[in-house]
Amino acid sequence: MFHNLTIMPRKLWSQIKTRGFQKSVHELRDALVRHTFYIFQLDNSCFVEPGPRSKPPSVEILEGDSALQRLRALRPADRSLPVDFYRDHLNDLYRNCFVAVYDGQLAGALWVYDQTQPGHFIRMRPGDAEIRNVYCLAEFRGKGIAKILISVACTGCRKDGVEHIFAVIHSKNEASKRAFIAVGFKRVAVMKRRAFFGRKFTPEYAQPNPTAIGDPTPSPSSSLKGPKER
Repeated sequence: MFHNLTIMPRKLWSQIKTRGFQKSVHELRDALVRHTFYIFQLDNSCFVEPGPRSKPPSVEILEGDSALQRLRALRPADRSLPVDFYRDHLNDLYRNCFVAVYDGQLAGALWVYDQTQPGHFIRMRPGDAEIRNVYCLAEFRGKGIAKILISVACTGCRKDGVEHIFAVIHSKNEASKRAFIAVGFKRVAVMKRRAFFGRKFTPEYAQPNPTAIGDPTPSPSSSLKGPKER
């Protein structure tokens, strides 16, 4: 929570610069309302690795420092980009990104967080990662770019020794749910909380009591639930 308090002013300022004052205030107000989020986790036995035919020839996927450098080079050409393309402005730790370029144009991006980085919904340990802020620009949707980005990011995480890969998806974001499920993610919990504040999800393997999700002594009114939404 305290990490969120630290980055909120920077997030709002970045939003205002990229989205305008009115839209930023509307999105900030929306973030203070409780929403339903789904927690997805990659099922390694179902993981669909990116194959040679999964990526169209026109799409280039970059990762690591080269992705961040290309992103910073392409951003000035489009001042209307959403804040999802500016996560590195919010915190210097946000550097692990994957970028999709289509025919030389910025098409999409996502960011990977670990336990050292603030702002995630999940209480992570070493060996965990969370994929966040997956965004494909409207003119490039329908080409499978989000799925390719997620698959390449998961491949990179697994090569780096990450054992558990998570994603947090708004319950109404059907396109994002489809993309993650296609790669091999499965829903493991439901969270009802505000985007900026709220209890974090604790994976079963990290809990003292493996039968509880999010709280050792959950009640029927708990904001964290199991795979079925009640």
